[in-house]
Amino acid sequence: MSSHGFCPDHYTYPCVLKACSGSDNLRVGLQIHGAVVKVGLDLNLFIGNGLVAMYSKCRCLVEARRVLDEMPIRDVVSWNSMVSGYAQNGCFDKALDVCREMELLKIKPDAGTMSSLLPAVTNTCSDNILYVKEMFWKLARKSLVSWNVMIAVFVNNSLSSEAVDLYSQMEAYGIEPDYFTVASILPACGDLSAIFL
Repeated sequence: MSSHGFCPDHYTYPCVLKACSGSDNLRVGLQIHGAVVKVGLDLNLFIGNGLVAMYSKCRCLVEARRVLDEMPIRDVVSWNSMVSGYAQNGCFDKALDVCREMELLKIKPDAGTMSSLLPAVTNTCSDNILYVKEMFWKLARKSLVSWNVMIAVFVNNSLSSEAVDLYSQMEAYGIEPDYFTVASILPACGDLSAIFL
């Protein structure tokens, strides 16, 4: 692109960073990061978000966190990218610590935060489950994604009764289940029916 006389901008770089993330191409990601700094776009919100996501997906969590910490402006996407990075790389406590940090900074979690956490709250301690449950109930808008994640959290932590209760509440709120909901709740129903055999 540059060799043809076109200058990448704050729209182009996030797309290229996303491609680096998807292909797990850290080498090119590092080159893009260098180019971004060179042209003075490293403080742009969208580019910062792209860098956090790229470093996280390439398993460079220290770099991802450094980029997040140096961003002058951060939004919920910035934080969700870091939560997701820690969760996907097995750093469960750090993922939840980022959520707690968001809370201290008055950044409201959303369905993206909930879905980013899913890998972090499988077979975890009751305090972590309680924290995610409280986060869920504090959500201003509970989308189907957030309901699905909370049900899956209960199921993945052998809390079948809580999962079925939450499913019932979801239906009472008028939220229509999808295939993910059904796939998540069926094991809980099986667990509960086995109890009564």
